[in-house]
Amino acid sequence: MLSLKNVANAQAAASYYEKDNYYTNPEEARDRSQWWGRGAEELGLAGPVDPDVFERVLNGELPNGDEIRPGTTGKDRVAIDATFSAPKSVSLLVEVGGDERLRDAHKQAVTKALDYLERETAEARMMVDGERSTERTGNFIVARFEHDTSRAQDPQVHTHAVIVNATQREDGAWRALSNEQLYKHKMAAGVIYRAELASEVQKLGYDVERMGSDGRFEIGGLGKNDLEPFSQRSATIREAMQDFGLEGGQAAERAALMTRKAKSSVSREELHGEWRARAASQGLTLEQIVEQSKERAGGERTVAEARIAASEGVRWATEHLAERQSVFAQQAIERYATQQVVGNATFEEVKWAMAKMEHSGELIKLADTYTTFSALKTEQETIQLMRDGQGRVAPILSREQAEQVIDGKNLTEGQARAAIHVLTSEDRFVGVEGRAGTGKTTMLNVAREHAEQQGYEIRGLAVSGSAARTLETEAGIPSQTVAQFLAERTGAASDGTKGERRVMYVVDESSLLGSRDAHEVMKSLAREDARGVFMGDRVQLAAVQAGKPFALLVDKGMNTEQMSEIVRQRSHELKEVVEKAADGQAAGTIAQLEKSGQLVAISDRSARLDAVAQEYLRRDRVHQESTLVLTGSRADRAELNGRIREGLRQQGVLSGQEIRAEVLVAKDLTKSQIKDVGSYEQGDVIRFGKDYGSLEVSKSEYGRVMSVESDSKTISVKMERDGRTVEWKPNKHSTVETYRPEERTLQGGDVIRWTRNSYQQGYRNGDLAKIAVDEERGIVVAEDRGGRQHAIDLSRDRHWDHGYASTVHGSQGRTVERGIYNADSEQISTNREAWYVAISRVREEVKVYTDNATNLREAVQESQSQSSAVEAVERHAGVDRHEADTDRPSAVSERTSSTRQVELER
Repeated sequence: MLSLKNVANAQAAASYYEKDNYYTNPEEARDRSQWWGRGAEELGLAGPVDPDVFERVLNGELPNGDEIRPGTTGKDRVAIDATFSAPKSVSLLVEVGGDERLRDAHKQAVTKALDYLERETAEARMMVDGERSTERTGNFIVARFEHDTSRAQDPQVHTHAVIVNATQREDGAWRALSNEQLYKHKMAAGVIYRAELASEVQKLGYDVERMGSDGRFEIGGLGKNDLEPFSQRSATIREAMQDFGLEGGQAAERAALMTRKAKSSVSREELHGEWRARAASQGLTLEQIVEQSKERAGGERTVAEARIAASEGVRWATEHLAERQSVFAQQAIERYATQQVVGNATFEEVKWAMAKMEHSGELIKLADTYTTFSALKTEQETIQLMRDGQGRVAPILSREQAEQVIDGKNLTEGQARAAIHVLTSEDRFVGVEGRAGTGKTTMLNVAREHAEQQGYEIRGLAVSGSAARTLETEAGIPSQTVAQFLAERTGAASDGTKGERRVMYVVDESSLLGSRDAHEVMKSLAREDARGVFMGDRVQLAAVQAGKPFALLVDKGMNTEQMSEIVRQRSHELKEVVEKAADGQAAGTIAQLEKSGQLVAISDRSARLDAVAQEYLRRDRVHQESTLVLTGSRADRAELNGRIREGLRQQGVLSGQEIRAEVLVAKDLTKSQIKDVGSYEQGDVIRFGKDYGSLEVSKSEYGRVMSVESDSKTISVKMERDGRTVEWKPNKHSTVETYRPEERTLQGGDVIRWTRNSYQQGYRNGDLAKIAVDEERGIVVAEDRGGRQHAIDLSRDRHWDHGYASTVHGSQGRTVERGIYNADSEQISTNREAWYVAISRVREEVKVYTDNATNLREAVQESQSQSSAVEAVERHAGVDRHEADTDRPSAVSERTSSTRQVELER
């Protein structure tokens, strides 16, 4: 594995001679160090690392007499410690089994990964006309330190590659190293190390066994029970996580710091003796495993075999990435393809396979990003569908008629324009772009009423079940999800009714629609001779699926009307904040909320989550029920739900018997991951999405993963209905949903959120329900917001979670009276789009808690919007996307210019 950590000061340099190691002799430690990198070569730094020279270099005092100017070495770092750690089995066979060949293999793999990082990520910081900039340099100064033990003094072969905060520009000047690309390429470098090490291990006569989907492996013949006695540090961290109730992405790091002990001094001879005794007590004959490997050494896979594996890995990675991104980074495909081929090919063979796919046209390289021919073709066909439908349908009303029917409806100017636009357009596909809270539902009610009077059937489509429900209840439009709509039409023959029915589909929250679904929806509507109204907002959150078809269609000429007058927020101040966020001025809203006391900075995560929970709990019950608690990550949502529930229990809102139940948490795998056995582990729950006769499995059946056989690509699944075991190959039977079981507790008074649609029971994903427990009859009853009740069986109804806190992504489309937002500036989920969505949900009041207001200003200026293959290709070719069709006048009114400028800036 590879970990990165900033080195704060030069005085810490000496620690690398003794850190996590048993060396007490400075000369011995010095011999286990080495200068490395093109920058080091340029400065004449070679051989063992001298501590004094190392400290001076970290301070910016270079051997050639140059000095990094004050302030350019970075406020928080003088270097970055890139630590490469070998698999436990490798460490054990080196340190206890005595196979020094494996130590050399580790060093060689580290060098391959560092070569990659130096080539792809070395950049110099610089200022150009007062603006920060970077220059690709391709050179590092690295001090490498070889260590052999963990802090718990277990065998752990690892290398500290200390990358100095200095690099040489093309003009010869030495400047501070920019670390952004280094962190972006961390995962790719880690799997390159693992793939190279696995290849070298196999050449030495060992087998490798993959341990998961990320390329981790161990040497064959050494199982989990053999390795655990030599993993005391990991066990300590896991125990601390359980004892302190830590969970989430940084939980292991926190537990490691909490359990860190000072390193005790033990001689090399004592350690090796203790390790050998420990191995003997486990019955491990490591020397025998080493000797057997030497007898098998020299056998290598053929080039043809490696290239076949690499091609399969690149194709898998491409499909995996292309499902959720139309344009993806080069380092992303390198990472995912390489982790797929660990044990079968190396990074060099992956690069060969990527070049082959570029040559065939499957992959389209655009500077340091890629798109696919398939994505480009889908987007181009979608644009053409929109253009082919222009001027092809009769208007529902004449413009004079439309203006007459909306007169006196008390609509805003934007609502009136949008309603007229929908009713009078001669285009099959039209757009309505409305900011959050501009009253799109009110406008739809008017358009629906008059379209129905003209004999039109109005149908609604939405990405989420809750958004479809909102269309039904608030706009009176019978609705379904896009997935349902497309599933009904997959493989269905035409019913011969084209032209006989007059149908208009309203596609709500179109900014959440992915390219493939948009393309299929438009093809279906064209076949039915139906109309389509796409309603969206380009500055809200983007689709989970790849692409941004709504934005692309608007930019490429879909006639689109704008609704900009916000009617949701009741106070002028809050409305002003939302308007600024919508206009791309998110940073300015931070200062405004700070000044009004609506934004509070608390750096400690636990204290901040406590404050968010208390902010909710101090309100009376009526206000609690009208308050939405928002956060960026699922881990924070889970913690907030737990803290709020504990407070409600103390307040007496939750009462009665506490019921423990299993819930199913979606693993959110891509289709490629679903087909990969490495994506599964014992205990996972599988829901089959269709009948599989060969398995004797019916649609909607559930089964639990009992074991995973990577070599045969087979998973043993115990079916819940009858207890029988099914041998399932996910690459052959892939229409499934995958879940991770977790435990939750329920009491009377609890609020839950359904996490999957259930049309039989009448709830949809995202709906809330209040829980009542009839202890006498042993019945749990869920009551929705409409007052409808139904009994639930917690052994079967497992698609729910506590409903007090929501992620920002899960809140899009909702409207509440008040909101409390935990905006962690360090999370990628805190960005321009999320900020706008979070603060625009509320009518009356929003309270924001953050770790650092200054960092939050920077975070909310960063966009995480989806990319378009068409736009990316045009940019790469030097074609302005708004000038790509010079023979076509812009179909978007002048009123859209400011909104389009926001999109351009994104």
